[in-house]
Amino acid sequence: MPNSVLSTDAGVVRVTAPGRKECEGTGDSPGDGLPLTSVHPNFTLTNLRPSGFEPRVTGMDWLADSRLVICTWGGTNDSGTSQAGEVWILGNTGGNTSPGAVTTKRIGSNLKEPMGLKIVDGVVYVSEKMRLTRLVDTNGDEVADQYQQVATWPYGGTFHEFAFGLLYADGYFYINLSVGIDYGGATTNPRSRSPTAAPPSKSTRTPARGRTSPAACGPRTASGGARRTASSSPTTRAAGCPPRNWCTSSRAVSSTTTSTRPARSRAPRSPNP
Repeated sequence: MPNSVLSTDAGVVRVTAPGRKECEGTGDSPGDGLPLTSVHPNFTLTNLRPSGFEPRVTGMDWLADSRLVICTWGGTNDSGTSQAGEVWILGNTGGNTSPGAVTTKRIGSNLKEPMGLKIVDGVVYVSEKMRLTRLVDTNGDEVADQYQQVATWPYGGTFHEFAFGLLYADGYFYINLSVGIDYGGATTNPRSRSPTAAPPSKSTRTPARGRTSPAACGPRTASGGARRTASSSPTTRAAGCPPRNWCTSSRAVSSTTTSTRPARSRAPRSPNP
């Protein structure tokens, strides 16, 4: 069809209809051009979700006794008052198990969209939207009695300012901060999580007791990371970008860090802020 017969209204952006789109080639296979249809033969899929337990898992780590600890998203709103995130311990998740054998125990609640969880010396830490929080059990029942604010970082109150992929190494936590986005897709301006004229998002590190400092800037929404060496912390960028603010996506990047001066953590906060 010649281009001369095609037209659209000036100044109007057309989007594709909803639903999955596929382009199939003669050499395509599941996972390479076509949707996955089964588990990779090198893996065994085991259902660990008991009936009625439907957590929106955003982070996980393991206790020394091999029990699994997860945090859940808990919803979002633009007012900064959503506090429905939770932390759970799951037992009997390894070996020959089944949903009926898995146990669940809620040990934390009233969290602001926790997107990362790490256990250090038996203590659970979670990255909420604007702070790193330590869950402290004072009476031995494993349920958090204190929610201690370890450190904070800039937060402008938009729905998209997540704190992903909590890592820990050499006395420091590493968090990936997402760029703020307005409803409709435009990047929030001014950008609360970046210095003036700096890239929109950054990876941040904080001592176990101290203030945060930037470790790298540039990713739009670095939604994952892995610690490779004592001085490098790769992150991965999320696919897609907001309209009118296009940038590269879906690639892995590597960053190096420098030392910072530790500072005292803030006072504990109530379990029901």
